[in-house]
Amino acid sequence: VGPHPPFPPRAQPLVPKDKPAPEAPPAEEPVKVADKGSAAKRRILGMMDGASPSSSSQNFGAKPARRLQSQIARPGGGDRPDLVIVLTVHKRKTVAKQLAMLATQTALKGLWTEIIVHQTGTHVDVNALDIAKYTDTKDRSVWGGHNVTCIHVHSKVVETGFYGRFVAPFLVAGSDLTYFFVLDDDLIFGSRYMENCLRVIEGGNLAVRTGRYVKDKGSVELVGSAPKGWVANTQATWDSDVPYDFGIQSWGGRIGWLRRIWRNVPPTFEQGHDFWMSAAARTKLNVGTLKPKCPKPGQADSDLQLCSCSMPEHGTTITAEGKSDETRVKAMALVHDKFDYKSIDIPSDVHEYYAEGKGPFEIKGTVFEGCQFFT
Repeated sequence: VGPHPPFPPRAQPLVPKDKPAPEAPPAEEPVKVADKGSAAKRRILGMMDGASPSSSSQNFGAKPARRLQSQIARPGGGDRPDLVIVLTVHKRKTVAKQLAMLATQTALKGLWTEIIVHQTGTHVDVNALDIAKYTDTKDRSVWGGHNVTCIHVHSKVVETGFYGRFVAPFLVAGSDLTYFFVLDDDLIFGSRYMENCLRVIEGGNLAVRTGRYVKDKGSVELVGSAPKGWVANTQATWDSDVPYDFGIQSWGGRIGWLRRIWRNVPPTFEQGHDFWMSAAARTKLNVGTLKPKCPKPGQADSDLQLCSCSMPEHGTTITAEGKSDETRVKAMALVHDKFDYKSIDIPSDVHEYYAEGKGPFEIKGTVFEGCQFFT
């Protein structure tokens, strides 16, 4: 598949001149793929523009395609970043906590990673939050020897609202296959969370922290998972990935997908960013939205570090009854109509909920001790 015009124009990689070049990928014989018209290859490259599958035809949770060593193992190809992570700074003073969590990620191993602390407005003095050790370009020991660069991008004058952070990944000259993540500032996650998300992305889906369902032309949102919605202050597990109409709190995918999503300009910039992301991905790229599994103990792949949750600082305009403010209602309806969106069938609830203080995981002394919502 040939190159595609970037949107917006690509900038240079956020790499200081004194940074050593990333290691070249291992010399392996590339896996042969079908010609550029094959459905499997188009899905991996995010090239299925124009597809409008019904909910029954969605390939949610599909087994990941065979790894293309020359592309997926190092999606940047060795001369471009492999992973771009955007942290949102708004009103919560949580960025140092999230950088500390990022420094433990197993997904960083072997990947050229760029981290952008994205801030607009003057709600928080980031410089007072002890992030200098993460943005230091000379001493990178905090990143455990991994190839990571972190910068703080701050506009004190221009407030980009809900959507600006979804443009931030384009500051890095990634390839179409480069992974991206955009994280809300109330997210807690284990050391294997992004590894878990990459599994979902390689299967052809956006990976999200959690999600919602829509009905009635998007004017009503059903939060969490049917029928309980979110359950506060209790642990929860789910042994399989969970499909949603759209995701919230964190979004992961490929830069190529994000470029094509932005070619479908949002009908409003006031709200509805989360629904817009998934609606465009599904209707234009045949890319679904999944929450990665958090298996209970006893399962072969159970590990608390695969999981994520919300901090007590979590705030939302949406309630468990599906009510939302008027601006969001209008935004949701506009997105719904723009994409002629057909809601997915709400799956059976696969979550297991535990009594407060009696969850299956020992969270004392871990980052998860600060969780409010697991679902």
